[in-house]
Amino acid sequence: MSSENAKQLRLDLGKLKGTVSISGDVDKHPEYKLLVEDLQTLQSYEVVNRFGAFRALKKTLDSESKGLIETKFPGTFAKSSLGVKLSKKELDKRCAGLNTWIAECMSKLEQMNEKELELMSDFMDLKHLQVAGSTASRAAGNIQGAWKAKKEAEESKKKQSMMSNLMGRKVRQSNE
Repeated sequence: MSSENAKQLRLDLGKLKGTVSISGDVDKHPEYKLLVEDLQTLQSYEVVNRFGAFRALKKTLDSESKGLIETKFPGTFAKSSLGVKLSKKELDKRCAGLNTWIAECMSKLEQMNEKELELMSDFMDLKHLQVAGSTASRAAGNIQGAWKAKKEAEESKKKQSMMSNLMGRKVRQSNE
C-alpha cells in the first residue's frame, strides 16, 4: 500500500463509527455484532464475531503498535473457557469494554501504521459499505479500491511464484 493510499484509508476510516452489541449465542458462545456506520453517507452494516476475533485483533494491533491503544481490553472469564455461559451482567460488561476499546482504536487511526490500518479495515469488513443500488461514499469507494488492489497484488505474487517454480523445473530438467 502506498503512503498516499494509507493516508486516504486513514481519512476514510476516520469517517466511520463502530458500536458493539451482543448478537446472540452459538453453541454456548456469545457473538458480538459490530455496527459500522459511515457518518458521511449514513450507510451501515453489521459484522458478527465471537470474542476471540476481537482478542486476535487486539493481539495483532499490540504487536504492531507497541502500546498505542491504552484502553484495557475486556478480560476472558475463566468459566467461559470451561463452557459455562456468561451471565447477562458479564456479557454487558464485556460488551461495554469492547465498545470502549474499539472507540479508542478508531480514534487513533491517525497514529496507526499501514499494517494496522489494513487490520482495522479487514476486521470491519469495509467492502460492505456500498449498499446494493446506492452510490458508495468516497470513503467506501477508496477502501474498496485499496482492498481490491491488495487482493490483485496477492494473486499476482502467487502467479509469479508459480511461474518461477515452473521455470526452475524446466531449467533443471534441461540440465539433466
